[in-house]
Amino acid sequence: MIGLTVIDNNKRGEIMRNIFLFLTLGFTSITFAGSHGKGMPHDASHESHGKYTITYEILDNSWDSGVNTIVGATLDEDDNGYGIVLGYDLGNNLVLEAAYRDLGQASLSGASGNTFKYGGVAYTFNATAIVFVEADTLTLGLKKSFNFSDNLSVFARAGIHRYESTLGVTAATASVDTSNKDQDIYYGVGASYSMGNIHLNIAHDTYDIDYGEIDSTGISLSYNLAF
Repeated sequence: MIGLTVIDNNKRGEIMRNIFLFLTLGFTSITFAGSHGKGMPHDASHESHGKYTITYEILDNSWDSGVNTIVGATLDEDDNGYGIVLGYDLGNNLVLEAAYRDLGQASLSGASGNTFKYGGVAYTFNATAIVFVEADTLTLGLKKSFNFSDNLSVFARAGIHRYESTLGVTAATASVDTSNKDQDIYYGVGASYSMGNIHLNIAHDTYDIDYGEIDSTGISLSYNLAF
C-alpha cells in the first residue's frame, strides 16, 4: 500500500529555504561571472569551460501510487524536493551525471470506516491514521544535449538510480515504518539556456520505485567549474 504526506509548516519552510538557496546561488554566480570578466579584453580563451558542472535543483514531485476508489480518505501525491548534481563533460555534448535527489513523499490520511483500493484489493481504515511513503535516491546516468543556438539546447538523459524508500503508518497511539533499498531506471528530457558558465535549466524526469512511479519536474541552476 502506498501513502503520502501533508505539507505542514516545516515543509513550507523547507520549500522557502530551497528557493532562497536557488536565488542566492544564481545571484552569486552571475555576480562572479560579471566581475571575473570586467575590464578584460574579449579572448577565445575566456570562453572555455571546465569539464565539471555543479547543479542545484528545485523539484516538484508527483507520485503515481496506484491508490484508487477512495471513499472518505484524502490522497496527496504531490510534494517538493531538491537535487544536487555533479556533471563531467565527456565531449560531443555528452555529460556523465551523478546526483542526489530528494523525491519527497506521498500520503493517504483517513478516519475509521474510510476505504480505498490498492492493487485491486479493498482496504478499510479502522482508526484515524496517515499512511505515507517517502524516497530519496542516488543517480548515475548520461545526458546528451542538442544545440538549437549558441545559448539554447535541449537534452535527454537516462541511467540507474539507487533509492531508499520508507513506508509508514502514523496513528494517535502508535506509529510504525519500514525501509527498503533497491535500484531501478530513470529517464527524462529538458532544456537549457546558457549565459557563459551559467546555465538555467528545466527538466522532467521519471523514476521507478517499488511503491510506484514518480514524475519529477524541476528548475535548476548550473555552473561550470574552472577545472
